Amino acid sequence: MRQLSKTKVKDLILDYLNRKAELTVKTIASGNGYYLFEFGKNSVFHFTFKEIRGWKFGLWLRWEDEEKKKLKIDFFGHKINWIDKFKPTQTLLANSVVISSYKDLDDFELMYDLFHGSNENYNSDGDVLNWLRHLKRYRHLSEYFMSDNYLNLSLPKWLWGEFLFYDVEKPLENFYEAHIQGLLYKAAIWLIGLKYHKYVITRPVIDLTEPGWMTSPRYETGVEYRPGLPEETVKKIWYKIEDSRLAKFMRGNSHFNQYSDSEAKRGFYYPEYYEEKQKKEETKRAARLEKMKQKNNK
Repeated sequence: MRQLSKTKVKDLILDYLNRKAELTVKTIASGNGYYLFEFGKNSVFHFTFKEIRGWKFGLWLRWEDEEKKKLKIDFFGHKINWIDKFKPTQTLLANSVVISSYKDLDDFELMYDLFHGSNENYNSDGDVLNWLRHLKRYRHLSEYFMSDNYLNLSLPKWLWGEFLFYDVEKPLENFYEAHIQGLLYKAAIWLIGLKYHKYVITRPVIDLTEPGWMTSPRYETGVEYRPGLPEETVKKIWYKIEDSRLAKFMRGNSHFNQYSDSEAKRGFYYPEYYEEKQKKEETKRAARLEKMKQKNNK
């Protein structure tokens, strides 16, 4: 028998889904790996179906051995607005199967194991094909369907927990993070640079996300101190920037660092700053407790 072609495996799987669940591919893209990991040519496929709006699906095709005799197939899917890291272990729906490279590609057992067989390593209950059929009708109840709780789902829970969150709140949140938050961070770092231009050089705001991969915090930025500044001056300005509202605002979803010219692009900090801050918090906490005791004794 001929050796497996990953593209052929992908085609047969999508054809199977078309025949068994009447799913039509809307968009498809291929790749060679995930993030920093290389799996080989045409090892990763991302696609969407016309019949399941708001969902993204993927295939990972990886050789299990150097002789390329065993191919591991991962099929997975997740709500687009809820994707953090798009990989089998981070999705609502996932299952896998390992097949021989010389096995008949049209073998029914392959498709049955992938779309009906259970897999304890992933979230799916095993009946992936049945779940895909369900998603065509009730895409908002997906996670409840998988956990067998969907029959007890109340209407208010469905309206808020599913429809409003995933179709309204989450898309707005994603749009804010992708298009507005970055601009606000650029404005904030510009203002810091304007105020402390004698002491620091601002760094650009970098979006750390990549296709199929989101990080938290999402952005990275900071300031670098100009060479030759006295240590006491650096320390004084460092404290001011660290306590500023702009720096605290940017730390909401960004790595905001202050860099020393002598540390070559490495962030640095003053431990005593955090010790002082902790002492202040403890003093405030003790004062609140004492006030509560006095109030209770009255």
